[in-house]
Amino acid sequence: MDQAILTTMLALITAVIVAFWNSLLSRKTELNKELRLAVAEFSKNLAIGNHAMSWLTWKAKNTPDLLTTDDIQRYEEVINSMFTSLVAARIIVAALNKKIHENMSTLVQRMYAMDENIARAGALFRRSPEDGREKLASYFSEVSALEQELLDTVTELIGTERARQ
Repeated sequence: MDQAILTTMLALITAVIVAFWNSLLSRKTELNKELRLAVAEFSKNLAIGNHAMSWLTWKAKNTPDLLTTDDIQRYEEVINSMFTSLVAARIIVAALNKKIHENMSTLVQRMYAMDENIARAGALFRRSPEDGREKLASYFSEVSALEQELLDTVTELIGTERARQ
């Protein structure tokens, strides 16, 4: 085989390998970007839910006489909307990275449990405002702890992903 043909074939093979490698790197970069965006959306929904819980329980604790059934209704509307969006964001994170999904699922389960407690307290408020206020107020510190756990978990997960890149 003549030297020119061999050089041309080697250059062509090298170009194909480099193009293939660049394509793989580009795809990995794109997947990382999609994952970061999905985790951000997932986190945003958890934060929306936590904020709604914080607001309602804070009001029950600090200004109990101002708490109304309208406050309970607004909370229910926000939390129901948030959970719908959260499920969608959760599916995307699970599809992109099961480990991150598993790590964040603990937060989701705590959020569901806290919402169940708040919903029961809201129902109690409708029957007995004083008892409902007291029950809602009792959840304030747990909701605050959930907010810190959310912050810590997401910060750790994003930091871990960034370290791997």
